Amino acid sequence: MSQILKSISEDEFKNKIKIRFNNILDGFDRYSNGLLEYNGDNDSFKIKEGCFINFFNEALELNKGKVIIDLYIKDLENESLARLLEVLDERDKNILIDNINKQEIKSVYFELNNKDLMSFITRLNTRELFFCTIYFMEKPMTIWGNYNLSFPMFFERNNMLDIYRDLAKKHNLDVRGIVLK
Repeated sequence: MSQILKSISEDEFKNKIKIRFNNILDGFDRYSNGLLEYNGDNDSFKIKEGCFINFFNEALELNKGKVIIDLYIKDLENESLARLLEVLDERDKNILIDNINKQEIKSVYFELNNKDLMSFITRLNTRELFFCTIYFMEKPMTIWGNYNLSFPMFFERNNMLDIYRDLAKKHNLDVRGIVLK
């Protein structure tokens, strides 16, 4: 499986993604939303992170690999990159380096289509190393990067909320604070 995210242009992104906004407050104003959070009683960060990784990987399958993320690696300065590499394990370091070195980066948007890359992006989010937005296309939902293991989720159609809430429960997560538009 390739560890390379496919860089796409901003125009390609805009043509494929409906649930998008520049400011999270606009997202809360315009779309049905909720917060994806851990629902278990285990205090272990690894256990919690594993629940999120499993959720995102199954959401990737549910969306038939049709996912776009934003990842601002193009804007990383050398000092920031060095700090990031210090805290990543070997596997994630290799993924990051490969994605910086092995492609022309057109924008901050990338197509993501496999579990290794989804797990990598989820770890960046849960560890608050990068705040990546994940855009699911087949079953439209946009999820912003984590804030203290709480992921804001946005839906255009309320029936999508039910699909993702059921998926969350399966992985010991819950969608809380639901606001319907």
